[in-house]
Amino acid sequence: MQFKKTIIVAAAASLVQAEEVHLRVKSDNSEINGNSLGFPHSGAGINYAFLGTSGQTQALDYDESEGTLKGSETGSFPQVLGVSGHFVDLGVLDPNGKWSFEGNTLQFNGTADNFYACKNTGDPYNYSSRSYQLVHYKADAPEGCLSLTLVKDGESPSGSSTTARPTSTAGPSSSLVPTDSVSSATFIDGAAQYAPGAFAVAAGFVAALL
Repeated sequence: MQFKKTIIVAAAASLVQAEEVHLRVKSDNSEINGNSLGFPHSGAGINYAFLGTSGQTQALDYDESEGTLKGSETGSFPQVLGVSGHFVDLGVLDPNGKWSFEGNTLQFNGTADNFYACKNTGDPYNYSSRSYQLVHYKADAPEGCLSLTLVKDGESPSGSSTTARPTSTAGPSSSLVPTDSVSSATFIDGAAQYAPGAFAVAAGFVAALL
């Protein structure tokens, strides 16, 4: 009986710890300021983060004690928000750091800096040819990338809170695929600036695990 009580208390505590959050972009650049985030399917167990203007922003579960942000709808392998190389993604690999909030501003490993929106990154489905991809650089971000921070949606600079919650799908036809085309600087030999082969290596590693 005591064991059952312990399980119930532990389960209740985990529910209290988790907070559902929706992230939105804050930037001095009006082109991306107020953009939402989506995580379209990008490979085996990988969903890279992209900016959109549809008003929909995907829900994430924030656990302050663990410093994690997880996808609200997960399968056998829970997906956590992390940084792989320079790419922000929902995936099954180690997130490579801890998430926290300073007020309503998201921090990764203690800082809200180092986030950028970039195009033509060489992502597997070429979403970044028409939509900005969320990346993380401690220094020397590629030319043309736009600096930003991430905030809880309720405090978004656009002043509108969204309630729509995209559903996840298994392929590039996902409703989360960015559809809003926005103009930006393009990069010469863009894929080479983003660690050649990084996408293939990550996808291959995850596929081996599965």
